[in-house]
Amino acid sequence: MTRKRDFQGLEGLRGIFIFFIVIMHIQGIFEYSFDSVLRPVYAYGGYLGNYCFFLISGFLMAYWYSDRIRDEGAERVTFRQYLKKRLIRIYPLYFVTNVFAILLDVIHYGAAAIDLNRIILSFCMMSTGWIDDTRVPYNGPGWFVNVLMICYLLFYGICRLGKKHRTAFLLLAAACVLLGHAFMTRDLRVPFCFRTSGEGYFNFFLGVLLAEWYKKAGSVAALRKAVGWISLVLAVLLLVLTRLCGGIANATSDIPTTIAVFCLLVILAVICARPVGLVVGNPVFSFLGGISMSVFLWHLPLTDLLRMTGDFTGFNRAPMSVQFFLYLAVVIAVAFLSHRFLEPVLNRLFRTFVLKEKFVLKEKQDS
Repeated sequence: MTRKRDFQGLEGLRGIFIFFIVIMHIQGIFEYSFDSVLRPVYAYGGYLGNYCFFLISGFLMAYWYSDRIRDEGAERVTFRQYLKKRLIRIYPLYFVTNVFAILLDVIHYGAAAIDLNRIILSFCMMSTGWIDDTRVPYNGPGWFVNVLMICYLLFYGICRLGKKHRTAFLLLAAACVLLGHAFMTRDLRVPFCFRTSGEGYFNFFLGVLLAEWYKKAGSVAALRKAVGWISLVLAVLLLVLTRLCGGIANATSDIPTTIAVFCLLVILAVICARPVGLVVGNPVFSFLGGISMSVFLWHLPLTDLLRMTGDFTGFNRAPMSVQFFLYLAVVIAVAFLSHRFLEPVLNRLFRTFVLKEKFVLKEKQDS
């Protein structure tokens, strides 16, 4: 199986799970539309989506970067190179969507919406998971980006600490998984040890360990195939078990860990069982996965905008089920336009004026 096809399946997973997050966030706004079908998503869509995204991020970081960061030769990725690439990828859109969310808050609540401390923390990507977990960025879903940045930094650090011995690197990654689980289930209310931080560490570094296994076992086709199909069967059994027990809350007392295991099994099935990867990586899901970060960062500000302008546009007078589908269509359209036209401009401006890069037709040369 080609690596591109493997990871196309992961892109498809992002396309599926991003809407679990979106639907979970809008459940009350649209009066729990289609509750009989979407009840599990309303209840656990946030867990499923965020955990899956952390897992995939950790997997891809380790797959593409762990060896290059640990390398002591000319091919080593320096911290500056690594951090620049991460910031270019996520910060410009994060910045713009937070500005948009602030403007909406000011229009709706007036000057009372301005909180200088919250603004500083939001734009420094330090609102959630760092030293204070009582605030979230103005654009609420940005909490994920805040915690993801900690994971990125921690990942680079353990790669360098384990630069001479792969076993040391793996032990450090495993320690991050264990610590993350402890923080996730206990919420110590200590800087970098919050529940949200733990969710990030646990799932991101679980993805890192998965990538390190995959790089070693990926050449053994029979083993990979067996693991993929077994993982799919276990994921289905887990769903059936929770259904028979009347829901996941009745099946286990540790909901976050159970959902993380389910996400891990699904990812294993996608990257190891070729037919599963092909189905999940179909063009529609892959398209949605390609704009998933745009959907993630735009969906709540767009919710506020649609509700604020709904009387004027007639949106608020439509039946709730119609509003539900109109909202999803608007989110997809705006995310696509943002990804296709806005974000390339924002990224280039960020590189030119913030990172002070000078380049001529660099993107074409790189491609």
